[in-house]
Amino acid sequence: MEGQEGWVQRNPRTRGESSVEFWKREIRGAILDPDTEPVGMPEDIRDQTALELAAQQGNLEQHSMRDWMTGVLNREEILDKAHRLVGLERVHKDHKVALAILDLDDFGKIAKREATETLSRVDIEKQADAVLVKMTRLIMEKKKEEQTKPGGEVWKNFDIGRLGGEEFLLVIDEKDPQKIALVLEEVRKLVEAELATQSGILDVRPTLTASMGVNLVEPGSDVSQGLLKADAALYKAKAQGKNQVMFFDESMTTSEPEKQDNRLEREQIERDSVLKRREELRLQFTEELKALTDNQAYEAWVQKTAEKFDLLEASSRMDSLTKVDHRGAAELALTDMLEHARENNETLRVVAVDIARFKSVNDNLGHPEGDEALKAVAEVMTEASQTIGGGGNEVARWRPGGTFILASTHQEVDAQDEQLALDLKVKLDQVLSKWKVSADVAVVKVDPNKLTGVRELSQALDVELTRVKSERKG
Repeated sequence: MEGQEGWVQRNPRTRGESSVEFWKREIRGAILDPDTEPVGMPEDIRDQTALELAAQQGNLEQHSMRDWMTGVLNREEILDKAHRLVGLERVHKDHKVALAILDLDDFGKIAKREATETLSRVDIEKQADAVLVKMTRLIMEKKKEEQTKPGGEVWKNFDIGRLGGEEFLLVIDEKDPQKIALVLEEVRKLVEAELATQSGILDVRPTLTASMGVNLVEPGSDVSQGLLKADAALYKAKAQGKNQVMFFDESMTTSEPEKQDNRLEREQIERDSVLKRREELRLQFTEELKALTDNQAYEAWVQKTAEKFDLLEASSRMDSLTKVDHRGAAELALTDMLEHARENNETLRVVAVDIARFKSVNDNLGHPEGDEALKAVAEVMTEASQTIGGGGNEVARWRPGGTFILASTHQEVDAQDEQLALDLKVKLDQVLSKWKVSADVAVVKVDPNKLTGVRELSQALDVELTRVKSERKG
C-alpha cells in the first residue's frame, strides 16, 4: 500500500523484548559510534549522532500525524488543525473557517461486495483501499497544482484529513465564502470525473461520487458543534440525491443537546491528547548530548529517549479513533507472529469481531455515535487480550467499518476456543445493546507452516466470519 512507504516496520513485542528495550538497543548500537565514549564524545560525532536521532524522530513524528493508508492527516491532526484555525484572532470579523465532511457515495458497493470464486474478500478490500488512496492523491495533486496559480491562495489554506473509513474532513481557512464553495465544488467534480471513469482498480464500475456537508465556523466558536452542523448538512446532501456540496443552515437539525455535550467532551479529550503528545516530543538532541556528564547521565538519557521513541512508534501504529493498531500495523504484526510461531512450533489463533448492521448506527444515530460504538468494541477487545496467555497479543481495527481482530500464539492447541468466542460475544452484545446492534465473533486457528502469509490468513478469517453471519441470519 502506497501510504505505508517508509513506515516504521518494527514489532518487538513478539520477540521477547519490550519495545523500550528495543529502542535502547537501537540508540546505543545503531546510532552512536561503538568506538566512542558516550560522554565527552567529539563534536563531529556528537553532531552526527544528533542528526541521526533527529531524522529517526522526524520519521516517527511524520507517521504519527498521517493516516497510514492514504498519507493525509490522521483524525487527531486534522481536528487539531481545525481547533487551531478557529481559535486564531482575525483582523476581519467576518472571517470564517470552512469545515467540510466528505463522504464517498455508495462506497459500500465496493467495500461490502460478496466474495466470489474469482474475487476474494482480500481482493475486495484492496480495491476499496485503492479507491481511497486514489481519491486523496487526486485531491492533494489538485491542491499542489492550483496553489501556484494566480488566485490560488485559497488552495494553500486547504487541507484534508481522514476521520475514518470513507469519511474525510476538509478544512479551508478563507474569508470569502464564494471561494470556499468554488474549491469544494472543484473537489466534488474531480472525484466524480476521475473515480467514476478510472480503470485498473475496479473489476466493476459503480458510479463513485462524493457528498459534502459544510459549515462556516466563526473565530472563537466551538469546533465540535461546528462539526455536528457539517454532519447535518452531509445528511441532507445524501438525502437529496448525493453528489453535491451542501452548506449548513439553521433549518437543518443536528444531534440532541446531550449528544452535542458528549461530542464536546470527546473533542476536548482528543485535543488535550494532541497537546500532551506535542509537549512530550519537544526534546532537542544536540543540547541533551552536550549536557551528558557521566555514564549515569548517559544511561538516563538513553532510557528517556527510548521511551519517547516508543511513544511515537505507538502513535504511528495506532488507529487514531479506537487507539488500537490500524490495519497496516496489524499486517506487519501478524507477519512477525507467523514467523515467530514457525520458529517456536506454536499455533496462531485469531479472533475476528464484526459489528452486525454497523451502518445502521451511523445512518440512524449519526457518526459520533458510530464512533462511540467502535471505541467500545476496541476497549472490550483490549481487555480480552490481557486475559489471554501465549505470545505477544495483537489487537487491531481490521477493516474501516466495525471489524476488529485479536491475535495470539500458543504452544498447544487450546480447547477453549468455542468458550472464548461465546464469552466475548456475550460481553460485546451487552456493550453494543446501547446502539441496538450485536457482534459476530469468529475464531480461526492456523498452523503457520501451512500459510504463506497474511493474505491467506485474511481469507480464512473472511470464510469463518461469513459462516458465523450466515448462521445468525438463519
